[in-house]
Amino acid sequence: PEYIGRFMDEAKVMVRLGHGNLVQVFDVGEVEDEAYIAMEFVDGRDIRSVWNRCVEVRRAFPVDVAIHILKEACRGLDYAHTYEGLHLVHRDISPPNIMVNFAGETKVMDFGLAHSAIKLEHTSPGLVFGKVPYMSPEQARGDALDGRTDVFAVGVVLWELLTGRRLFPSTGDQAAEIAARARNPEIPSTRDHTRRVPPGLDALVLKALSVDPDDRFQSAAEMSAALGRFLSTNWPGTDNHRVGSFLTDLFGEERVHHRQQLEAMLSDAAHLDDAGALPEGADDDDDEGDEEDVNLVGGRYRLTRKLGEGGMGVVYRARDTKLKREVALKLLPDALVADPERRRRFEREAQLL
Repeated sequence: PEYIGRFMDEAKVMVRLGHGNLVQVFDVGEVEDEAYIAMEFVDGRDIRSVWNRCVEVRRAFPVDVAIHILKEACRGLDYAHTYEGLHLVHRDISPPNIMVNFAGETKVMDFGLAHSAIKLEHTSPGLVFGKVPYMSPEQARGDALDGRTDVFAVGVVLWELLTGRRLFPSTGDQAAEIAARARNPEIPSTRDHTRRVPPGLDALVLKALSVDPDDRFQSAAEMSAALGRFLSTNWPGTDNHRVGSFLTDLFGEERVHHRQQLEAMLSDAAHLDDAGALPEGADDDDDEGDEEDVNLVGGRYRLTRKLGEGGMGVVYRARDTKLKREVALKLLPDALVADPERRRRFEREAQLL
């Protein structure tokens, strides 16, 4: 029950968050005894995989790419931290939880250990969650946390990408590692290990890694802005395209193979749509009593007001009654609903998007 509760707590948090630098959740629910979260498929790699591939091909992780990725990760984290009423802290920022797609977009994922105001799970005194090598001192001590603990973790990731080594190598004794982090961890300069890091950037990294939270960037937004200013001054041409090209250079052939696998899986699963459909003439129990409510679409989306209309659709603002969030709902105009070709085009638009 504890793990199921934490799983569903993650869903409750993520379903409220809609930001380009966070992995998006589309649906949440349970089928018999199986709980699920349906989220976007990110066509890319997590930072740990990218780092490992750089090691394999003996290529340093580009400084400008590392800055851009973590600048964008901070943008997503700031949105989550400041989302009204959530008081959210991720608590588990690390290379496997930051993804980059082949378009060069950064996506923070896995809020399973996040702490927020709406979650049912409350950490017991003395119980510490998170990956030890990326824990802030206050997290290791079990203190009350805010967004600055995620800033510290981002600083650790950036330090490691710039130096090509672990800031806090694991000794295998987790209790001792937590105790060491909680006391007063020593943070060496990146320039102790490499000269490719400009002094100004090293100062930003060390600020993020300040032991005292009051000496760090006071928000993820502040850290993102600082990294952005440094990037625009030193590498003004670095953008998503640059990051995407770097990723394609590393994983180009592998990406083609994975896409072929994905297409084959989708083709094999095509029959599942028909298998899951209701028999002709059958009623869906979930919609029982709703057929008279013209503002409830599919037994789930309640139309609130019309936003716009075009030749191929009418768009409404609607309330997803299942996930308790606002959505935009596009419907075929009444005059086109009976036209099979128009319906096919409508479905094709959804598949392409």
